[in-house]
Parts: sequence; structure tokens; C-alpha cells
Amino acid sequence: MLAMYEKQYINCYSCTLGMQLIDTLIEVVQGPCKMNQRRLVEAKIIDCCRDLIQQGQQSKSELKMRGFTTEAKLDLHDTLKMSAIKLLLSIIEGSVDMDIYRQIADSLDDFLILTKRMGDIYDRFIREDLKLNPESATLTQVKGALRKDSFKEKIIEGFDIYCLINQLAIALPDVGEKIKTFSSTNIYEFFK
Repeated sequence: MLAMYEKQYINCYSCTLGMQLIDTLIEVVQGPCKMNQRRLVEAKIIDCCRDLIQQGQQSKSELKMRGFTTEAKLDLHDTLKMSAIKLLLSIIEGSVDMDIYRQIADSLDDFLILTKRMGDIYDRFIREDLKLNPESATLTQVKGALRKDSFKEKIIEGFDIYCLINQLAIALPDVGEKIKTFSSTNIYEFFK
């Protein structure tokens, strides 16, 4: 059902339905329940999450065609993406299952989708919340601009992506190689 939703029904009016679908899947695997985690992986849920996270990264017109034209509607879409990241984290929750880790890493391939999403979250946070220029702000300037209440919901997704990437990199050395270039950026260092 999530695959059908992701391919055909995502628009500014159906995000709540998508979040409910994903929240249900998260509940099904929490505990963790290895059998259900494995079943979701076999059902290609990882690919659905990847495609959902990637939506709008290549073309902003794609989002506009689906009705994501205002900041509030784009926030709904971002929340849907954050739910997909939480589902991926739920699938690897508990004891390490190398088959599941491998399938997630293979589905995410070179991790560009996740690192791009992490970069978008970071840039938006730096620009909107800290009022700095993401292209020129140093990590020291970013840390200096942080306040006690800086970490709101939107930036938390970046930390979740960081956790997902690093859990995979710890278990699978080839993932560490794939993210080697990215791991030396300010974006990665900030979330680290």
C-alpha cells in the first residue's frame, strides 16, 4: 500500500494519510520485531522510503505539480520524508541483522539521496533559524549562533539521517568508503 501511495497519491492533501501509513509500519516493527522487520525489507519498503525521500530533489516543479506551493504544504512534505527516515531507523532497530543492513545499503546505493537531504536540512536550518549564509558560515560560527532552543523538529531529521548512515557504516565498511568524501564536510561534522 505504501508503494502505491508513494508512486501515485502523494500530494499536498494526502500527506496525513502517508504519515499514518508509515506510523503504522513503524509500530509493526517496533519492539523490535525481527520477523516484521524482515518482511518489510522483503516487501521493498526500503525502496519506497528512498523514493519518497528523493521526491523534489531533482525538480521543484515536481512538488508544485503535486500542490506543494506554500511553506506550510512543503513542511507537510518534509514531515512525510522525516517519517520515512524514522521507518528506516525502525527497520534496523535492535540486534544487527547483516542481511537487512546490506539490503538497506544496496537500496540507498551511493547515499547521495540521504546526503543531499541532510545538506538541504542543514542549509535551511543555517539560513532560516541561525540567520547565517550556509555557503560561507564556518562550523565555529554555526556553533556560536546556536541557542538552547535551536534544535526544532526540522533539524532533528538531519540527526536521524546521520544516525542511519553511521549505523550502516559501522556494520558495513564499504558504506564508510561511500560516505568518505561527505564525512569531511561541515554538514556531516555539524551533525556529528
